[in-house]
Amino acid sequence: MKIKIGDMVHIPSGAYIFQYQDKVNVAPKKLEKLHRPDTLLVIDENKEAYEILKDGVSWHVHKTDAYGLK
Repeated sequence: MKIKIGDMVHIPSGAYIFQYQDKVNVAPKKLEKLHRPDTLLVIDENKEAYEILKDGVSWHVHKTDAYGLK
């Protein structure tokens, strides 16, 4: 399933979400491991990751860790 901006995605427990230091997307400034699965909104994407909203804050998740909902 093709995931696009505005879609909800399932992120399983054990997946890492991260925030970048700046828009260059070089090194994460914050990394968090999910301890339980979550369903989050995709607000943007780049080559390797989706930008998602968690508790009103922008995070990124690797595309391999995000699953589209039917």
